[in-house]
Amino acid sequence: MDKKQGLIRIVDYYVNTFKKKDVELMYGKGSKIELIQFEYSTNLKSLFVEAKIILGEEINESVMDRSLADVIISDAITYIYNDVPVKISVDFDV
Repeated sequence: MDKKQGLIRIVDYYVNTFKKKDVELMYGKGSKIELIQFEYSTNLKSLFVEAKIILGEEINESVMDRSLADVIISDAITYIYNDVPVKISVDFDV
């Protein structure tokens, strides 16, 4: 496993295991946040994260708010990269 995959697994564990109750409370039972890729820009000294919120049982417009995903992912990354700006792209899927 390379370094990037290891980072994805660490953040995925934090988001979908440690913060599972928060994710399911916001997006519905059975929902999870899938981390697709991490790209570190050495020129800009920033980290780009692409994620997808996979909705569970409740699929309606009221749960289509990406703010919790942004906060949880940023919170997880600060444990690894504490002084790096993070840009997050979040999509929804069913």
